[in-house]
Amino acid sequence: MVQWLQLMVVFEVSYMTQSNESSFKTFSIISSNRQILGEGLSQHDNHQQVYWVDIIGDLVTRKNLLTGQEDYFSKFRLPSRTFIDKRRRLFVAHQGGISLVKSDFSSSIDCVDWFDKDSEIRCNDGAMDRDGNIWISTMSILHEPNRASIWFWNRKSKPKLIIDDLTIPNSIVLDSERRRLYFADSQNNTIYYGILSDRDSGISKIKEFHKSKVGTPDGSITDRKGNLWNARWGGSCILKISPQGNEELKIMTPFKLPTSCALVEQESSLIVTSAQHEGDNLGGYTIKMRL
Repeated sequence: MVQWLQLMVVFEVSYMTQSNESSFKTFSIISSNRQILGEGLSQHDNHQQVYWVDIIGDLVTRKNLLTGQEDYFSKFRLPSRTFIDKRRRLFVAHQGGISLVKSDFSSSIDCVDWFDKDSEIRCNDGAMDRDGNIWISTMSILHEPNRASIWFWNRKSKPKLIIDDLTIPNSIVLDSERRRLYFADSQNNTIYYGILSDRDSGISKIKEFHKSKVGTPDGSITDRKGNLWNARWGGSCILKISPQGNEELKIMTPFKLPTSCALVEQESSLIVTSAQHEGDNLGGYTIKMRL
């Protein structure tokens, strides 16, 4: 377990520099269902289906990009993140824990429940690694300081506490090649990474990775070259950040509150979820952008 407030942080700070900025002229809305707080995108590498949630709307969406078919699952309270394993099975993190959704979207099976449902704690962002392990965060529904944590679940036993004393954990994604677990505490507007450890399925130290004055870090994904693509809540954009922490590209989105992203079609396109915002006509829609 890493005590976040007591951890010695090694600073490798890379502040935003002037970047190439891409317009949002080429995009399409992939679902007519407007979310209140869209989040938690995932997709299978060789599959045309993408998955995401509406946290406030208590809804899970499955969209086939090839056929256009769209399915919904609405039996979770505050669903926050979707995960697809190698067998194309859908796991969803929500207020009650993590569950497996049946392929026909008829029902679900509870897989793990490790915190008191009356504690006003819910799951938030997370990632699945190459071995199918799930790294998942929990946080206070009321955003209370220092009540958020990041856990490791091997899908066999109870989740193991990895980091605690966070407030709003986001941007959780893995880079196996560099043995990094990326995460952010949106409360302090900083993205970090921890060095993965083989011995105890934990992390050995934490380094500061990237800061920006453009919005707040929300959901992230990594590409095949190890670049981090980060949705900037309030910043109307996606930032592409190199493994060295340098900002390579800023892609503008047609809404103020982008929340999560996924690379699809051999990394030639980007799917982006968003949240509704007053005066934002496209906020809440999920879009596909050509890169």
